[in-house]
Amino acid sequence: MIFKIHEPLNTKKGIEFTKRLAPHIALAIRLGMEQSGKELRAYTKEQMVKGAKTGRVYKVYTGLNGRKLTNPKFHRASAGGEFPARRSGNLFRSIDFTVFGSKRLEFGAKARYAKYLELGTSKMAPREFLKQTVKKLDKQTQINIVKRINQAIKAKRQ
Repeated sequence: MIFKIHEPLNTKKGIEFTKRLAPHIALAIRLGMEQSGKELRAYTKEQMVKGAKTGRVYKVYTGLNGRKLTNPKFHRASAGGEFPARRSGNLFRSIDFTVFGSKRLEFGAKARYAKYLELGTSKMAPREFLKQTVKKLDKQTQINIVKRINQAIKAKRQ
């Protein structure tokens, strides 16, 4: 499940405008997106670890290596609307971002089951952890990009 954050210039004029950007401004936009991607990833991982989980508790009979456990362990799942509970760490490790030039930032989780956690299923309420992160850090993303552009303009003047 990947969220795309990009400039809203999908028109012919917008594409032409981005092609004419000064190289130092394009680099500044890219650096702002890079910083935002790191913040999105860090916030999501932090909430997965620290966030309270109120979902159901169930017994786990298999270890992370696939072997049967002699003594079953208990695991508390996350409830709908919460950041997912961590069990194997697969989802946690798959959270990442990619920046494409100065045009697009993609943020999401590459674990095969991330889509089901984000959107839910007929038997499971959606967690919407990626959507929550993007919504919470939307303003900060804009601030990061504008800040980097302003720094680039000041550096160019000197």
